[in-house]
Amino acid sequence: MYITGACAFAPLIKEQPLALTEAGAVAAAAFSVPVDKSYALDLTFAFAHAEAMKRDDIVGTRYDKHCEPGGHHADIPVAQSAGLGRPIPFHVLVQRTHRGQSFN
Repeated sequence: MYITGACAFAPLIKEQPLALTEAGAVAAAAFSVPVDKSYALDLTFAFAHAEAMKRDDIVGTRYDKHCEPGGHHADIPVAQSAGLGRPIPFHVLVQRTHRGQSFN
């Protein structure tokens, strides 16, 4: 069922580069929603080569239980935080143009 839904409703926004090295970087995209349903926001990190990914301290080099939904970066003991990356604060604003409503 998931595969059928993923094929029937393609991603709303095409790939949009956003430089994390710039403070206050903004990405904006207009899109149209074909049906009233939930959509996921996926962030994909691209690196020039594998070595750059290994040196990155934003994304991190490992995953563990602290990365599960509901976890908070501040709750990770310092001794266990190595390699988990850093939090990336971002704000998503969705505006319905036909009704003028905004959702954060």
